[in-house]
Amino acid sequence: MTLKGGRLTASFEYYARIFLSRKSHLPPSQKVVLVPCPDSPERAHALSFCQALANILGVDYVVALERQRFSGPQKDKASVDRQRISFQRTQNLEEKHVIFIDDIVTSGATVTAARKALGPVAGFEVWCLARRRLLVPDQQV
Repeated sequence: MTLKGGRLTASFEYYARIFLSRKSHLPPSQKVVLVPCPDSPERAHALSFCQALANILGVDYVVALERQRFSGPQKDKASVDRQRISFQRTQNLEEKHVIFIDDIVTSGATVTAARKALGPVAGFEVWCLARRRLLVPDQQV
């Protein structure tokens, strides 16, 4: 299944089922809310993965974060955006166990910004979908 163009909904449902088959513990569903990482509209991978997980689990998802825009000089924008990821909370989720959904975690900057913006919550987990492609065949030793 591919996550590039084509059948995105079917792909995210497929990967959500595999992901959940490997997850051994889930908090009680009445207290859980899934929160997708804010994406650009043309690249809604985190939202699509979040929707597939919510559908399978039978829990709510809430778009509770929005990106805060960088307002510095344009020439430095790309490098500064990578360093200063910042979100603004759009909903109060204090009584919920928040599961932050992202399509991949690299440095942890996005997760850290999300946790900071959400403030106090009953619980916080990070779920991400990342697939490692084998670039070099395993070597027998």
